[in-house]
Amino acid sequence: CKQDQKKEYDHQERMQQAAYSLIPPEQKQATHLCIGRSILKSSTEIEREEKIFEIVHQMNRGLEFIADPSERYELARLNYRAGQKARAALAYRAACDYFQIARALLPADSWIHHYDFTLSLYEFSIEAVYLNGNYAEVDELADAVLKKVRALPDQARIYEVRMQALAAQNRIRESIDAGLAILKNMGVAFPER
Repeated sequence: CKQDQKKEYDHQERMQQAAYSLIPPEQKQATHLCIGRSILKSSTEIEREEKIFEIVHQMNRGLEFIADPSERYELARLNYRAGQKARAALAYRAACDYFQIARALLPADSWIHHYDFTLSLYEFSIEAVYLNGNYAEVDELADAVLKKVRALPDQARIYEVRMQALAAQNRIRESIDAGLAILKNMGVAFPER
């Protein structure tokens, strides 16, 4: 029975590959986008969560054909969710990729009109690149976020991850200095020595 199922699966796989090879190269990205849109539209909220990787994989392959700002924002949110799910599965490289695509899809005014989502996306992005060992990108993203945050409490998570990244590189003094900087911004001062 399992051997018959394997043969059937192999047959279906070959049929899909044959059909895919018939699509002209210039139409493949648009086809992926259509497939992603179709899966998204036909899925319930629960099914969407289960199929999140398939949906974003298809839609990301055709994202250059998405001109509508609201659809681009929706795809950013889907990539954010896929990134969270990848991070929870300890797939940090994949999480970084999803978060990077989500950031690229944000509108230019996202820090104004979508502040909470944008902050959360950057917080998860910084944590994912730290967990993936890309410390230079931690600093780059953290610097960008710290220029945009509205309130001191929003800075705390950014400084926390930055401090962890510095400590992971055995840059303990810099990690302590980063912690002291956020405390100073919050009105807590410590003597220099």
